[in-house]
Amino acid sequence: MSFDGYDETVRAGWLRSPFISLAVAVLAIAVALAAFVRQQSAIDAANVAELHAKRVERELKFVHQDRDRLAGRISSTERELRVTPIANRALKSVFTVSAGSHFGTAFVAWRDIDGTYLITAAHVVAGWDEEVTLARRSGEWAGEVVRRDRKNDLALIRVEGRPDGAPPLWQKLRGHDRAPATSSYSSAAPTA
Repeated sequence: MSFDGYDETVRAGWLRSPFISLAVAVLAIAVALAAFVRQQSAIDAANVAELHAKRVERELKFVHQDRDRLAGRISSTERELRVTPIANRALKSVFTVSAGSHFGTAFVAWRDIDGTYLITAAHVVAGWDEEVTLARRSGEWAGEVVRRDRKNDLALIRVEGRPDGAPPLWQKLRGHDRAPATSSYSSAAPTA
């Protein structure tokens, strides 16, 4: 075949149009732009994921700090719960003492056949030689100061009977009440 016989009219007219080249170029640019946009979207998604991971790490750090604080509170509460039975027992033996215009607290130390003995601070009953009043929500009881130890700021109050059924803090009774000695507080407190 020779090129002499090549006739340009054999080729279709639309193939000779410069717009075809332009359309192919535009299509190539569109494909390249779509690929670029897709790549940028992937990069943006990676950046967002990295920021999210950093935020999660920061929040996790705060959660760990909160957990540590909560663990401290839990151990503190556990200590309080171990103390609570002792505090409840002590609270059951506490009374408010009034001696004229002075007020204070007293606790039941022991009981014997003569009554119930409570200990208070000597400054609460200082200068008061009359009956003192022991009070609780459930009532009031009269008592007398039977000993004072100003050096140690202690006073011993005796009450008839068993006011409000308050349990003594120092005494464990074994079948019967024991009578206290009267020379000092320590010898007056029964031994368990």
